[in-house]
Amino acid sequence: MSKKSYKSKKYYKQLVEEAGIAILIDDEKGNFRFGNKKFAELFGYSTGGILKKSIKDIVHPDDVERVMEIHRTRVRGEKVPSNYEFKGITKDKKPIWLEIHAEQLREKDKIVGTRSFIWEITDRKKKEEYMVYLAYHDVLTGLANRWLLYDKFDSELTHISRHNLKDILMSVMYLDLDYFKDINDNLGHNTGDMLLRDAARKLEKCVRKGDTLARLGGDEFLILYTNVTKKEDIKFLADKVYEVFQKPFNISNKKINMTTSMGISVYPNDSEEIEQLIDNADKALYVAKRKGRNRYEFFSQ
Repeated sequence: MSKKSYKSKKYYKQLVEEAGIAILIDDEKGNFRFGNKKFAELFGYSTGGILKKSIKDIVHPDDVERVMEIHRTRVRGEKVPSNYEFKGITKDKKPIWLEIHAEQLREKDKIVGTRSFIWEITDRKKKEEYMVYLAYHDVLTGLANRWLLYDKFDSELTHISRHNLKDILMSVMYLDLDYFKDINDNLGHNTGDMLLRDAARKLEKCVRKGDTLARLGGDEFLILYTNVTKKEDIKFLADKVYEVFQKPFNISNKKINMTTSMGISVYPNDSEEIEQLIDNADKALYVAKRKGRNRYEFFSQ
């Protein structure tokens, strides 16, 4: 080897080792053959320790089968995306999000593994997940919003249709807090916001895991009560909500009495469309308010 060639290879090796991006070479089974300093640091290993590992050691259990199938397909010579995202896991079991660019590694026209460039995208994924969360949740209370409730209703309709569940009922409960405006006007919006959050927590204790509790805005809430077989079950939930609001709220060491009025519509009796069910529940809510508040009413034609 000439002095010039030796210096060139030495420079190339140093360039790869000190690169600011993680570089990996593995064999056809996914065992690591080379990992640079950045790659080892990314997963919390020493450069020597990382070489004793394989793809399965750095991929989160949620993603390991998918990533291994992509790897196996690539080394078979079949076409798969060069770039994709996956959920990784560090030596200390911390989940991280990663993006990878992988290519076939060939020796004498035979595929012997892959070479990959990997970079962390955890911060970006968290921002994306938060944006999705904001699209379907109420920021103040953490509850679902109208659009998530619509999605849940559509999912329930699909389930009912697929299994031909003709006797299953659903209900929409539309409720608001009685004289909530007086709280905002007399005690301030901060107190009002705290009361709304506490009201959300009270309502969460009333519903089952499969039900959907949503905040529409202001002091208005919706409950989508699913998988019901008789109207008495709906009345039982309404009574439960009524009872929890008979106890005063404790806001900043102040006892605040706050009741709720509710309107209830039932699927499929009152409508098979979610928007019409909400509209009918709203009409029933108006009746409950007209009759003195602190009560619930079922929609009636």
